[in-house]
Amino acid sequence: TVTQQMDFSLSVIIIYASGVLGLIWAFFNYKRIEAINVTGGLSDFELGSPTKNNGTNMLVEIGGHISRGANAFLFAEYTYIAPFMVVMTIIICLVAEKEIGQFYTAIAFVIGALTSCVSGFIGMRIAVFSNYRTTFKAQYSLSEGFKVAYRAGCVMGFCLVSISLMVLMSLILVYRSVYNYDQSENKAHFWETIAGYGLGGSTIALFGRVGGGIYTKAADVGADLVGKLEQDLPEASPKNPAT
Repeated sequence: TVTQQMDFSLSVIIIYASGVLGLIWAFFNYKRIEAINVTGGLSDFELGSPTKNNGTNMLVEIGGHISRGANAFLFAEYTYIAPFMVVMTIIICLVAEKEIGQFYTAIAFVIGALTSCVSGFIGMRIAVFSNYRTTFKAQYSLSEGFKVAYRAGCVMGFCLVSISLMVLMSLILVYRSVYNYDQSENKAHFWETIAGYGLGGSTIALFGRVGGGIYTKAADVGADLVGKLEQDLPEASPKNPAT
């Protein structure tokens, strides 16, 4: 009916407007974090001098190591995920589609997986980007450090939710026109097809959760061993910031 169509159009506008506002808020908080001057205006020469930088060079150096390690982890993880996703896409084409030769569920699955990959990359980058800035601000007060960490969480949360929501809404709009949604017999299969988007996103998220847990646990154990061997610290010592 006309009323239902108007309600749907209004819902689409609200969803896209919410996504755009979320991205704007995420960008605003990102710029606030980016504005933190960790080096304090020191030159490269001064950063190499312990008497000048008061430990800033070590902070920036450790941040660089973390960034490179995060990139290596993501690259390795996505390398292993890619063949799995190809196999899963083929299985979905053979099992989940209404007719042989259709790829609607498989396409939704791939789009969900790619959206999750992009979201994971953004989340990792903002975490790496903000962690040593949080440490820098925490030297002055825990309140300042908490503000940086909170803004980073806002960037990550609002950015990921906004992107995934707008991609899902776009997928629904495209599939509604393809499926001739007004015919009642198509509605059930339409939503089954859209469910492929959630399956793709959750599959990548599962890899990220398990792989990230293994990666961080290995880093935790390695840092604990370094503290024991090089500084003679007890296990899980509060003096070892890495643990």
